Amino acid sequence: MNAQMKLPFEEFEATAANDNRQPVNELEAKWREFHAANPHIYEMFEEFAFQAINAGRERYSIKTILEMVRWHTEVTTNSTDGFKLCNNHTAYYAREFHRRNPKHAGFFKTHAVRGE
Repeated sequence: MNAQMKLPFEEFEATAANDNRQPVNELEAKWREFHAANPHIYEMFEEFAFQAINAGRERYSIKTILEMVRWHTEVTTNSTDGFKLCNNHTAYYAREFHRRNPKHAGFFKTHAVRGE
C-alpha cells in the first residue's frame, strides 16, 4: 500500500504578508512594515485564533485577539509609532489570517478598507 499520509497543516496556504502586490493604502503599508519587524505578533494572533476555533467558535473578534495579545502577554514589539500594538493593524491581521488559512476565511468579520 503506497498511501501517503496527509498532515493536518497541508490544508493551509502559507503566504507572506509582503507579497508582490502593492499595499492598498497607507495603513496597510504601515502594517506590513510593523509585521516585517514583528513576525512574532502574527504568530500570537494565529495561536489565539486557533484556540477559539478549537473551542468550537465559528466566528470571533479580531479586536478581542488584539486585546489578548496586548494585555495578556508580555510581548514586546519594534514599533515606530510608540504603541505596543496599534489598533489600525487589526484589519490587516484578520486578512493575513484568512490568506494563510483559507479553510477559515471569514472567521473574522472584515469590512472594506480604503483602496479595496
